[in-house]
Amino acid sequence: MKAPATYLLIAAVLGFFVFTTCSKLSVNQSAPEVPSAPSPADGSTPDSVLIGLSWTCSDPDGDPLTYDVYLDTSATPEVLVATVDTASYTPAGLHYNYTYYWQVVAEDTTGLITEGPIWSFSFGADMVAPFCSLTSPDGGELWYIDSDQTITWEAADDDGIAFFVLEYSIDEIDNWVMIGDTISGDTRDTSWTIPSTPTVIGRVRITCQDVGGNVVGDTSDQVFTIWPQGGMIAFTSDREGAYDIFTMFADGSNVQNLTNGTGGNNWDADWSPDCSKIVFRSDRDGDNEIYIMNFDGSDPQQIIINTENDAYCRWSPLGDQIAFSSIRSGTDWDIYIMDIDGSSQVMLTSNAAHDYCPAWSPTGEELIFHSNRDGDYNIYVIGQTLPEPLTSDPASDSWADWSHDGSLIVFTSTRGTGGDNEIYTMNANGSNQLPKTDNTNSDWHARWSPDDSRILFSSDRTADWELWIMDADGSNPENITNDLGYDSYGAWSPIG
Repeated sequence: MKAPATYLLIAAVLGFFVFTTCSKLSVNQSAPEVPSAPSPADGSTPDSVLIGLSWTCSDPDGDPLTYDVYLDTSATPEVLVATVDTASYTPAGLHYNYTYYWQVVAEDTTGLITEGPIWSFSFGADMVAPFCSLTSPDGGELWYIDSDQTITWEAADDDGIAFFVLEYSIDEIDNWVMIGDTISGDTRDTSWTIPSTPTVIGRVRITCQDVGGNVVGDTSDQVFTIWPQGGMIAFTSDREGAYDIFTMFADGSNVQNLTNGTGGNNWDADWSPDCSKIVFRSDRDGDNEIYIMNFDGSDPQQIIINTENDAYCRWSPLGDQIAFSSIRSGTDWDIYIMDIDGSSQVMLTSNAAHDYCPAWSPTGEELIFHSNRDGDYNIYVIGQTLPEPLTSDPASDSWADWSHDGSLIVFTSTRGTGGDNEIYTMNANGSNQLPKTDNTNSDWHARWSPDDSRILFSSDRTADWELWIMDADGSNPENITNDLGYDSYGAWSPIG
């Protein structure tokens, strides 16, 4: 009797186990529900490409679900873009003017899957242009050649910036050169190594494109200057035949002939205060007259037309007038001033002597010049009163130039022991006259550097006339032209 009872008990237990196990397996075979409630809604047209995708889905058995998200521009999307364990996904790289199709496939932990329907959404054109504003350079900057400067800008867009393009121009707006490669849309500044071509009308512009293809740009509001460190020097040379106006960097490099082929001789160059133009004299029409050209030699304009000789012109520090010497009153030279277009000519000196080589004070209120009205040449100053002598040495004093800070005057004198031309300086009131050169050759026609730390002058100490630079105390003389031609009448740019 025990044996049958035992067998029955075992059979009952096994039967219950099989029943309960099969019942449980039968419940877990339910697949996930069909994904629904898409966002963005099926067939919708969102305003921005910066959207997130979401949907609703659950599992009847309460099992965790994972989702394969398919998304592309095909009506039957086949590109698997993500597998996620939440009912949402944020795509990247969507574009305007496209229709996108997407589908979600849900899978439970037993491997059962349910495909959702194919939904779509469309983007029209991006109607919101980006904001883009250049902040530097924006006008007035002085950036030296070969220096590293930072271009900065501000930009924003509701969908994001795709890229920026930076360009610069040395002729203000006509010709543009790209600065580096395109720049990523999350950048707001970049380093720029300043190019080697000087300009006083430089501009930078930025072009900005957003992800919707909208393009806007911004340009420097005002011009900025690209200039060599130390400045530039204009001078006269016959190294190419006729006497022409040349420019070079202050270290003697980058020599350029500005007046080549004009059919005459050109002398006495001087810079406008902003260095945009050069005034000079030329005999290209038969007699010496005053001309103005751009600092690169372009657009020469004759501003005095007469049959007399006008020479040695100097631009006022305020930029509104030019002083010059003229022999139009007879056989002697006198000092005149005029507006920069040649109008309003005023005669400042009038006597039987030669008054020559005017140079402005830094304020523009006075002029110095040399004159032989007292028998030998001396330096005189004229302003609100009649000309007054600053030197009275029996030697010849000439070719004066006022320092930019107004404290000193540099000039040429023959008062040295050898009787040849040497460079001297004195205080602005004529006191403390001191030699800066002393040798057996001639040194003359001195001009100050932009910061008054050095002096430019002409010398024949190498057997031909060259341009030299020395420190303001006369030390460290250096030949910066070193050419077989005649190099003289140097003028240092006000910017340096």
